[in-house]
Amino acid sequence: MSGEFRYLPQKTLDDVATAINPLLDVILMILPYLTLLLVLAGLGRAVVQWRLSFAKRIPKPDGPWLLQFILNQLRPPVLTLQQERDLRAVPLSIGIWGLVIYHLLIVLLPGLVQWWNSEAGQRGLLETVGMALAFFTMLSIFNLQLRHLLDPALRKQFALADLGVIGHLLGALGAGIYAWSTVRWGSQWTATVAWQHFLDCFLFKFTKDGPITHLPVMAKVHVILGATAFGVLLHSRMVTHLLIPNVRTWGFRSLETDQGVEQAARLVARMSGVSADAEHK
Repeated sequence: MSGEFRYLPQKTLDDVATAINPLLDVILMILPYLTLLLVLAGLGRAVVQWRLSFAKRIPKPDGPWLLQFILNQLRPPVLTLQQERDLRAVPLSIGIWGLVIYHLLIVLLPGLVQWWNSEAGQRGLLETVGMALAFFTMLSIFNLQLRHLLDPALRKQFALADLGVIGHLLGALGAGIYAWSTVRWGSQWTATVAWQHFLDCFLFKFTKDGPITHLPVMAKVHVILGATAFGVLLHSRMVTHLLIPNVRTWGFRSLETDQGVEQAARLVARMSGVSADAEHK
């Protein structure tokens, strides 16, 4: 069969882009305000969960199903030490916090990004860092989903909001990776076009023909999903729990036991030249 094989004809893809572009433009107009509201609401929920994590015993909610649903989103997950280590085997916090800081620097410091991107090698380095953080985050989310499927006891700790937020993150990452592979120099248009659009919206300078309306469809989808993913990040009690480092999983508590102290003393003795045979005499 001669010619290039395509899953969908280019004309079909163009028709889809033409059909959804007006809807994307409308969403982009309210996107800055929606993101701000989601961040404020998620921050309040995360603070309540953090405060409840200090409570020794949290009573089970008793009342209407809506109240039980809300309280279930607020209470922290109850995980065993092994479950904690399984979920933190691939540190989710490094990938997500790295992407958050990466995009905040790009959007809030567009002049610095333009100076950095003045050289092709520096642009490539910035793009590589962004993609590495994206792949690392997808790997950690894959680990999170796999542990959720394989551990029946762990499935009970996941709420509906947890699965929704994780699915949203996967969609934002998938759209971002696709946009990065099809639209070159994503850090450049993120630092200029997206930054200018958010600034104009907060200054109430609305226009139907702004720079962001000329972006490709997948770039618009990534801006929408990425900004709202940043907003819903703290609405998942499981993701919020894993974003906060847990010293308990690092193995430091073993030194508090008599066995841990004994092992530490034996190691110091060996470092001082005491042989293993002499330790038992």
